[in-house]
Amino acid sequence: MYSNEIANYINERNYLLGGDDLNNVIDINKNPQINRIIYHPFDMSYYIATNDNYEFNFKVIPYEEAKIKKLVREIKKN
Repeated sequence: MYSNEIANYINERNYLLGGDDLNNVIDINKNPQINRIIYHPFDMSYYIATNDNYEFNFKVIPYEEAKIKKLVREIKKN
């Protein structure tokens, strides 16, 4: 994603990400412009900076809540 797409993606989710949404944003292979990711465990938030001068702050939804909201892809076992 381009940085402006990341900004829209985070905004559409009201700055609360979890599950696959979170993985889409922090994946540096999909988003190579990201040059800094800082996780703040005390308030479960992320700070991300990009090389094209974007900065993002957002909170993380706990895994169980993300699962309830169907933000986590379930892998079926054979």
